[in-house]
Amino acid sequence: MPPRVGNDTEPPKKRAKLDVSSRASHKFSSAGEIRGSLQNQSPESLSEVLTSLRNQFTIRASEGPISPQDERLALAKSWMEVAPGAQELFEIWEGTSQRQSSLHALVVSVLASLLNILSTQFTFQAYGQVILKILLSTKWMNQLNSYLGGSHNDLIMSTLKLLNAMSAFAGGRERKAVFEAFAWETKSLPKVLSMRRKGKNNNSANMLSIPDIRTLYILFILSFVDTTTPSNIKAAFLEQRKDVLMSIFKGLIQDPYTVARKILETCWAGIWSDPKVKRTLKSERVQRSDNFAGEIIRLYERSFPEGEDSEQIPADLIHHFLLAICTRPGVGICFKDRGWYPRETDEDSATVAEEVDVRQSRSGRIYNKILANILRGLKVNEDARQQELALKILASCPELVAGYWSAAALTLEPRLSSKWIANVSFFGTVLSLPIPEASFLLPNSSLYQPTPPPLSTVLENVLPSVNTKVHFSRGLQSTSHLVQHCSALALAKCLMKYAAVLEFFGKVETALEENEGGQWNKRRQELEREVRRRVPDFQVVVALSQNIIGENPAAKTNVTASALVAPNHTQAALLAESSTRLLWLYHRCLPQLVAEARFDVGKLLQNFMDNSGNAESDTADAVAGLHTLRQLHILRLLRESDQFSWSSKTATFRRKTTAIRNETEALLKRVLSESVLFQHDANEVYLWLSAVRSLRRPTQNEAPDGALLTDEGNAVITFLDDCIQRCLKTPYRYIEELQALVPEEDVAVQESENLPSPVIMTLLEQLNAKIAGRLLSASDALAVASFVRRLLVKLAGKQLDLRFLRACADRFTAAVAKEKLFEDYHVMSAAILHEAAIADASLRRLGGLDVAPPTHTVEESAVKAFILQVVELTLPEEPLERRTAASELVDWVRLADAHLEVDDVLRLLAVLDRFDKPTVEQFMIYLDPREGLLSDPKLVAARPTLYSDVSFDYLFVHCSTEQLADPTLREVLANSVCTGKRSVLQSTAAVNLLAHRLASPSTSPSSKRDILSLAAEIIHSASLEITAPDLARLKEHVFSLPAVKELCSSSTLQSAELEGLESLLRASVDPTNAEERKIVAEFASHWAASAKFCIDSGETEKADRVVYWVRYMELTELLDLFDHITAAQSMADQNLQELVSAILDAIEQHVDVSDIGDALRPRLPSILAFCAVYPNLPTLQNLAKLAVDACLPLCLDGVPPAVAFADSPAVSYFAVQARRRWSQRLDAGAGLDTTAFLSQSPWSSHTLSIVKGLVYLSAEARRACGRYLTSSAAAAHDVSDLAPLLHSFLDAIQFDDDPPCDFGHDVWDKLFSNLIRDVLERDASNRHRSLCGDCVVGLIRHCMSKRTHLLTLITHAVQKLSLDLVTEEILVIGRRLLEFEEARTTAEVILDHGLQWAARHFSGEDTDGSEVVHALGDLAKAVSKPKTHLVETIVVAVVHGRLSDVSALSLVNDLVPMTSLKPLVVNRHLQGIVQHGHFFKFAAVSSPARDSIVSLLHTLFHQHPSNTCQPSHIQPLIQVYTGSLSISDRKILSIFQLFEDTRKTSVASLLGQWSLSPGVPSADAREAVQSLDTNQVFRSCMAFPWRRTTEGLNEDATIPGLDSQLYDPVFVALLTAQMLADCPPSSALEWVQFFRTNVVSLLLRSLSSKDDMLRDISLTLIVSIQNLLENADMQEKPHVLYMLHLVKNALSEMPHDDAAPRLPSYTTLLLAHALRAVFYPSNFIYPLTARFLLQRPELDISDIPMLYGMLYSSSDDWKKERGWILKFMSDAMLGAGAAEWKIFKRRHTWDLLASIWQSAATDRVLRNGVLEVLVNITSSRRMTTALILKSALLTWIEMVIPSSSEQEHTAWLKILENILVTVDATRMESSIGGQWRAAIGRCLQLLMDSTASLPPACLSLISRVILRLSLLPGSPIPNLARLLSKTAALLSRFEDGVLSPPYRIRRDSTPLPGSLHNSYTLNRDDEADPVQAWGEAVEAVWRVTMTLDSKVSTWDELTPRMLLWRSLTGEDNRLGEWTRKEVVYNLEDRTEAMEL
Repeated sequence: MPPRVGNDTEPPKKRAKLDVSSRASHKFSSAGEIRGSLQNQSPESLSEVLTSLRNQFTIRASEGPISPQDERLALAKSWMEVAPGAQELFEIWEGTSQRQSSLHALVVSVLASLLNILSTQFTFQAYGQVILKILLSTKWMNQLNSYLGGSHNDLIMSTLKLLNAMSAFAGGRERKAVFEAFAWETKSLPKVLSMRRKGKNNNSANMLSIPDIRTLYILFILSFVDTTTPSNIKAAFLEQRKDVLMSIFKGLIQDPYTVARKILETCWAGIWSDPKVKRTLKSERVQRSDNFAGEIIRLYERSFPEGEDSEQIPADLIHHFLLAICTRPGVGICFKDRGWYPRETDEDSATVAEEVDVRQSRSGRIYNKILANILRGLKVNEDARQQELALKILASCPELVAGYWSAAALTLEPRLSSKWIANVSFFGTVLSLPIPEASFLLPNSSLYQPTPPPLSTVLENVLPSVNTKVHFSRGLQSTSHLVQHCSALALAKCLMKYAAVLEFFGKVETALEENEGGQWNKRRQELEREVRRRVPDFQVVVALSQNIIGENPAAKTNVTASALVAPNHTQAALLAESSTRLLWLYHRCLPQLVAEARFDVGKLLQNFMDNSGNAESDTADAVAGLHTLRQLHILRLLRESDQFSWSSKTATFRRKTTAIRNETEALLKRVLSESVLFQHDANEVYLWLSAVRSLRRPTQNEAPDGALLTDEGNAVITFLDDCIQRCLKTPYRYIEELQALVPEEDVAVQESENLPSPVIMTLLEQLNAKIAGRLLSASDALAVASFVRRLLVKLAGKQLDLRFLRACADRFTAAVAKEKLFEDYHVMSAAILHEAAIADASLRRLGGLDVAPPTHTVEESAVKAFILQVVELTLPEEPLERRTAASELVDWVRLADAHLEVDDVLRLLAVLDRFDKPTVEQFMIYLDPREGLLSDPKLVAARPTLYSDVSFDYLFVHCSTEQLADPTLREVLANSVCTGKRSVLQSTAAVNLLAHRLASPSTSPSSKRDILSLAAEIIHSASLEITAPDLARLKEHVFSLPAVKELCSSSTLQSAELEGLESLLRASVDPTNAEERKIVAEFASHWAASAKFCIDSGETEKADRVVYWVRYMELTELLDLFDHITAAQSMADQNLQELVSAILDAIEQHVDVSDIGDALRPRLPSILAFCAVYPNLPTLQNLAKLAVDACLPLCLDGVPPAVAFADSPAVSYFAVQARRRWSQRLDAGAGLDTTAFLSQSPWSSHTLSIVKGLVYLSAEARRACGRYLTSSAAAAHDVSDLAPLLHSFLDAIQFDDDPPCDFGHDVWDKLFSNLIRDVLERDASNRHRSLCGDCVVGLIRHCMSKRTHLLTLITHAVQKLSLDLVTEEILVIGRRLLEFEEARTTAEVILDHGLQWAARHFSGEDTDGSEVVHALGDLAKAVSKPKTHLVETIVVAVVHGRLSDVSALSLVNDLVPMTSLKPLVVNRHLQGIVQHGHFFKFAAVSSPARDSIVSLLHTLFHQHPSNTCQPSHIQPLIQVYTGSLSISDRKILSIFQLFEDTRKTSVASLLGQWSLSPGVPSADAREAVQSLDTNQVFRSCMAFPWRRTTEGLNEDATIPGLDSQLYDPVFVALLTAQMLADCPPSSALEWVQFFRTNVVSLLLRSLSSKDDMLRDISLTLIVSIQNLLENADMQEKPHVLYMLHLVKNALSEMPHDDAAPRLPSYTTLLLAHALRAVFYPSNFIYPLTARFLLQRPELDISDIPMLYGMLYSSSDDWKKERGWILKFMSDAMLGAGAAEWKIFKRRHTWDLLASIWQSAATDRVLRNGVLEVLVNITSSRRMTTALILKSALLTWIEMVIPSSSEQEHTAWLKILENILVTVDATRMESSIGGQWRAAIGRCLQLLMDSTASLPPACLSLISRVILRLSLLPGSPIPNLARLLSKTAALLSRFEDGVLSPPYRIRRDSTPLPGSLHNSYTLNRDDEADPVQAWGEAVEAVWRVTMTLDSKVSTWDELTPRMLLWRSLTGEDNRLGEWTRKEVVYNLEDRTEAMEL
């Protein structure tokens, strides 16, 4: 063997394969060259040519977008132009033998390249379309399908490339055809998915660019579900080829990253993110796939980067994909379930709260079974990604947690392994998931479920039943510390979850107001019992804790092999923390379990101190943190335990973390407040604790006199502990001493709640004893003395009297007398005496007493020198040294009897800020308050943070009373109050301290003002920090203080005191808040009584003191004062002017918070009298306006109410006012004159409102107003003032017998001209123009002698008006003038001007003015004869510039029918429309202008048919025609019929070009038929328009809202006829495609049409199809012919005349379903219909097919079958006639449905199906009457309504309305009298009783049903009054959510629609405008009240709403206008009004 050459490690290289493709390819330059080359007959040469063509047309993956100028495109275009469809290639393909596979592959690949290049540009796609049509033929598709089953790989790859090109061509234009033509059933296709590219150089990273066979097939499959595919094709693919899509996931583990990413991205974007694809289709495909979950999860195994990009990790790819589809409820395969509640099943949904076995929950009681399977396959203990996925799935679907534990089978048996640690960690994390609180709420509500979740489910989410107790016990007792720690953490998480569940259950119990026997309470108790069984015994946890505490890591050493093992402090700290956490959680969650064990909680304090000091430096912080956390657990445990007593002792500790400190305080408060020491006031504990201060001192620190200085904290705590222990032993002894310290005559101080804890007596006693006995060191004595001094100051904030504290201070002074102190330590003794002196001085200063300044022994120079040395000290590096130095400085201040100035203090503070910031507070506490340093202005200004340095009490002690006048100091004091977490306690103490000084006799009035101002600032500061209830209690406390009460009740206050009191009142009490006014109600009542006395006694000069309190009085007191002033006739008293003004202002402030109309109405004469005395008082005029308004109904003048809101308020806002004012309308008095108000100048808005109201109330007022309007004074006012008054005046006088003024006066001319001017003023508001317009019409009506002249003024004004200007109001005036015969000419002038304006308006670019256009249309219809030339101008303008403007088109549609346009003009308009550049856009289905454009075309075509029916006119219409039943499409079809009738020419050729895709005409009629939407065709079969005829528009032939979703059967029949005549199907594939369009099903369904012609056409077409099928080779041919023969036989047995007989709907609908199922065999109905038809020799047309077999089916799909037969019967009964009813009642079908309803109370699908059948039945008079009389339908409805769900209430209302519309009322009355109406009334009442929420459609239904019921002949039903009251209540509830319109709305004139409800509109919420629905409901129910013989209370509820509705809709609302006029007419005549 010869030696190897080169690198031995390199594998041998293969020789490159030389084939034709590797040679230099020839490049073609012309089409002729291509054609010539293809003529070569040599196979080798032909191969080279085809290879060159393929290579030349191929688009490389590296190329960018193809340019339109690409030479390849030009070459392909030139070739296709001379050889359309590439016929040479197909000839070569056809002429090549089957063995020449390589040549076949080249031909196919050339076609693929050609399609790809032609698809890149839209203009070239037409050439490729021809090729694609040829390829889609049966011949060539069979060839391609056969290639995929061969063995030639190149041919398979080329075929797949061509299929991909066909599917992607032109954005997927023919993708549906490719999908239907491809042979998906080929058995060799699964093999294709396993054909991968082999070898090492497989280019896996570039697999999408150079795909292999598997990748090509995957891309072909994905093309049918990607984002470019229409949703209907996706749905069909997913429904029919579910296995194909799922098969691509098999082997996904071996696919390259790029392919896997392509698959997952396409599935996500194309399927899961497409909202139009049903989620059932998406999830069903995954659920039924056996390998989906397993295959995709396997991608997690590929967890390393693949390829050059480091981010291409397949595991990350599948992870994010699964996160997207599995973790968001409502997205992907994650369905929203009921959380911890089991799924509601049809069999038993009422037993939700009962126990549900966990296995049953896993199997059938959850929606997310797919996710449960995925969870089962995840390896949560091996992969962090899979663990994250599992956690997020369980968090999103908490119902899966219960079934997860047994399915996942996690190993939880304790063992020291990484897998067990991962398992137990995941176990704890899952159980730590939050509680699914949303699932505990009722659906679509914020109310909680009345029943709790099953106990087993709760337990599985807290402590699963997987041997939890055993595993946890073993884990806690394990010898491995790591196992112990992990077990403890997991158990702690379980207990924390359990605690959260208990807390939430308690919250629900409180919300539901349950008692001990409530369901939630029982479930909580059951949970507690079960949890106690599942947790380890408490002794196990105690043993763990004791073992850990007993171990001393510092002393624990193991000597092995002469090596010393260091202790593990971190391990010990971790175990100690986790064990202590368990102890705390057991005490918190399982107190009963703890009580059963013997455990001394006090032992936990033995090792409470921090022992982390021995740890290494790098772990010390971690150990310290864990030890702090353990201390926190211990404190929490002690707080939870009831066994802890004060006797347990422990050393002090210095860890001052916030959490530790808070827990310690809470613990002490609980322990001490339960004892006799602090049971009187638990919050006093905090005062004692806040007095404890610890000063850190270095060891061996000495005072100047040699005394040793020790830690003060230990000393104080030890001393205080000893005092508490002593007091607990003999508490009553100290209580007696406490009371003995206060004189017995002082009862207020003697009260126990006013005294502090008796511990203070023990404290003073022990201090005296221990100092006297030398039991305290000098340092400890000083520490205790300082504590006592601070405590006395703190207690001063609690005590309301300082005498007790002064007595304590005296005892304190006596206890530390000089002779008792330390002779050897004179400095310490002096410091102790200094503390006693400060204590006494502090209490004296708090009491407002003077204090002598202190004397000092240290010279000032020495102090200055010392301070200078301190300032120059360098900053130590260590924090401990800095704290020590700061403490020494504080000790110097305490011990050195030195005088400090402000500058000294500032310098020392600067030093302390640098050394240790927290020590600043200690420093300030020890400053002598007698020197007032902290309140010095210089210090306050220099230190802005003073309020945060020291508490309020110490600051306030330093302040003298005079210093409080400084606002800056007051601000600092106020800010220092709420600086901690106990703001309420601090604020209360602060105001108590202020009260001491306020009560001092030496406090001056100005000082009291400052104190009260400070109190006000404190309250304001507290309001920002504390809650509203706490703030209210604080305010009550302030005004309950004796000093404040004295000030509030004193009548001898000076001005300064009044100023301070007013500031306190303003800060504390909001006079508009009723609750806050109660705080000072006692004082307000006192001053109200005082004011009355002054008024009654005539001492009015003393009433000025009351002014301050008036605003805080209640409304009754204010009105009483007002009445006293009126009765005393003191209105003009100068002494009372200020009081009267204050009273009026206070009454006005009640306007927004209470109803003062009732109160002001009887006082209207008095108020008007006051107005005469105080004419310039705005408040008085406002009250007068309110009083007048209270006497009038709201909107009496017909004008919408004005609001002062930025946003429109709810209708309820006005409805409440209307109801209130309506109840007061009949109490107005007569003789009210307006002269005084009219004479005012200028008029205010209140004046105008008063006069307007009085005009309606009094004839005298109307006469005065009339005189004024005809006087010269009226001319001085602007029209904006006169118009509202004139409007009300003209409205009120229309019923007067004698006119109150001379309407022939010349003054009216000028006023009328001004009104016209403002009507035409564009800048004026709508409201003003509308008022002026009403006045214009009113004057024309009343000024009969001047009517012609006034009309002339209007004519001249309009003629002078610019053509660019018109207003809506002038057009409305023109329409209203038509009621006067002489005004028609004026109306025509206005119309002409309006039309000219419209022409200019539509020619411009202004898009506003739709309301003006609507008004112009109304005027044109009223005049009815607009001028033709003006109309022509408008049409031209609209056609050219406003073809998309709906309002403009609406106007043209109104005008054109009323004019006679010339044929030439009509043709020009038609051409302008159909040839418009945007015609197809504006006339598209989605365009809002479509209906208007088509309506205009329809009108124009019918003007002169002989001229308009031109081919060029109708040809563009075919592109906008969609073939539906919409009114637009019916009008277009009518135009086509008009063309045929006129021209005698068929439009068949035009229809043959119709296509569902606009812009892409069909090649022939067969292609047009195939472009029909198959689903829409079959929907037309089910909702067949039985009223549709072949002629006419048939306005009532469709289902409202569904017409655009149904095809017109006439159009489909005509199109099918054209297809059968021109291009019938010839191949099997074409026949299958034809039948799959469901067209034949629609033809069969048309045999049930009521139209003879349509039946004849359909029958003729069916016969033609049958004849053509005889020669077809379709596989389904026998099935189809069998069905058609059944039809033939059925028709032959029916009697008939010339027309085709009509088959019952049951027969035709069954045949339609059966025929569709033949060509869609995957449908579950296929075997059922086939079996039914094949088992019978003939079709029984007198029976309901398959009724019993499907209604009572026992198969696995019984639900589907039952639902299908119900839907079948519902569709068959839609528009049913006598034949259908005969069949229906023959089998007693309704009885069957009624019985099955009763047996399936929870099956919503069944109940809905029965309702759909019933609503269709009730659409027929005959059927409805028969069911009521013979089947007791109404009785059955009344029986089942109480058990119906709220979702079914709307359906029942629609059924009841159908009954009332269709039933033969005369026959019913003669048969059963009024019982049937009473039954309907009871049904309606049941529905209304259970209606919680009310949509607009439901309100309209209820009101219409009641109205229809009341309009029936016969006496009123018994419960009609109750129905009316309930409807009024529903209206009130509905009004809260309805926003009022800005001004007025256009009302639809359909109060009682006549269209009946059917199965397709049963569950559809009609989109109704809420305001419109509310108004129509008001009208309907008001009409019902008017039918009653006597007035009911509901009439009073609805009539004011009628007035409000009339104001919103205007005068066009005739019923509302009649109501308003009747109210105006009867307003003054009380008797007649009451009778009305």
